[in-house]
Amino acid sequence: MTELLGGAGRYKALRCLYEQPSRAFGTRELAALAGIDPSNASRWLRR
Repeated sequence: MTELLGGAGRYKALRCLYEQPSRAFGTRELAALAGIDPSNASRWLRR
């Protein structure tokens, strides 16, 4: 599944978003919950 979504980091971020669809996340908060780098999370969200 991670290969389809572009890597483990993206998979973790998307999993956090889909597990709590009604919750609003800040970029740093999402990165912390997913265990990924905040700069990568910011770049992925802009796309």
